[in-house]
Order: sequence, then structure tokens, then C-alpha cells
Amino acid sequence: MGLKAINLTLTKDPLVAFSGAQMVSAGRITLLVRAGNQTAMTEFKIMDLPSPYNAIIGCTWLAAMKVIPSTYHQQLRFPTVEGIMEIRGDQVAARRCYMAALAGKAIAP
Repeated sequence: MGLKAINLTLTKDPLVAFSGAQMVSAGRITLLVRAGNQTAMTEFKIMDLPSPYNAIIGCTWLAAMKVIPSTYHQQLRFPTVEGIMEIRGDQVAARRCYMAALAGKAIAP
């Protein structure tokens, strides 16, 4: 993304990992997130550790965007001025990304 450490607000926010271990963030950054034609300023806590995830979007973003998530259907639905927008997940692509992250390799497009 071209961001540097100077773009971070340094904090020592404690977070609990999925494993239950407590970790401390390396900082936080607020970025404009766009989904379809909707945008929302979103705060991200930066963790200095390997992860198969680029970002974990939480309830604050979901509420700001008025999103209705469906994990079963792997999609997000939210209102826009043009009507209801839908963003669908791609399980095959997600699995490829996850496997590549575990292997420590870059993914070819």
C-alpha cells in the first residue's frame, strides 16, 4: 500500500488473538475503506506478525456501512443510493490465499 511506519499512530493496545494469547499492537492507522460506491473511515490496529488475513473488519465498520453479513452465503449486503449492493466471497480464491500465506509465498494473479 506504500505506507510507512511514519503513517502509524504508535499505541500499545492489547489485543486477544484467536488462540487466546494476549498481544500488543504495533500501532494504528485510519484509512478510507471503499466497498462498492460506499466509503467509511476505518481504524486498523497493526500487528507485527504473520497472518493469512490482510485485515479483519469488525462491528464498527459493519455498522458504519449498514452491512448485513452472511457467513453461510459468504456475502455482504448493504444499502446504497442505487439500491442494495452485494459483495460475494470467493471460497476457492480465499483458500489459495490462505495456503500461500501458510507457505510464505506470494500469489500469482
